[in-house]
Amino acid sequence: MYRRRSNTSFRSLLTLILLGIIGGISFLIYDGLRTSTITSTSPRIQPTDNPTRVVAQVATDISLPTSTPTAAPVPDTLSLLIPSLAINAPVIDVYLVDGIWDISVLGSNVGHLQGTARVGEAGNVVLSGHVELRDGTKGVFGFLDQANIGDRIIVRRGNIQYQYVVTDVYVTTPDDLTPVYPTSTPRLTLITCGNYDFFSNQYLERTIVVAEPIG
Repeated sequence: MYRRRSNTSFRSLLTLILLGIIGGISFLIYDGLRTSTITSTSPRIQPTDNPTRVVAQVATDISLPTSTPTAAPVPDTLSLLIPSLAINAPVIDVYLVDGIWDISVLGSNVGHLQGTARVGEAGNVVLSGHVELRDGTKGVFGFLDQANIGDRIIVRRGNIQYQYVVTDVYVTTPDDLTPVYPTSTPRLTLITCGNYDFFSNQYLERTIVVAEPIG
């Protein structure tokens, strides 16, 4: 009777041990499957010791809008250049006031006389300038009488250049209006005063330079 009871207890203990082993194996198998599933589905994060590099890489992947700079327009202004006389000056408009050109506005500028041809047009383009300013200094045409035949004259309008060559230099009287007469062919005429008379407080001559277009 004791032996039978001892065998039963032994069998029960063996059964518990087997169930424990089976349960442990099952848990290990389940845990292994669960770990492999989490590992395969979770994103991999690569550690970095340089976060700035990551931000810079992202920034280079973003396309930024670009624009082509537009060149600033060139002003449509005139200027006169005579290299041999060291003249480089703006050209402004001189208007008729009561039938007389108002050259009091000239200052150190060269003036285009209203009513004469425009630069680039057929006809006689007439430009005037002071020989001397009120303070006694030389005007823009202070050395115009030293121009020589063959000298180059350039008139600029923005990016466009009109080139002329001097064909005649002469002196006339103040009442001679032939230098400003219209012409059928392109011409550039430069006018300034000369031979100042202190007693009469006036200039007794006009210096005239005539130039023809070239190029």
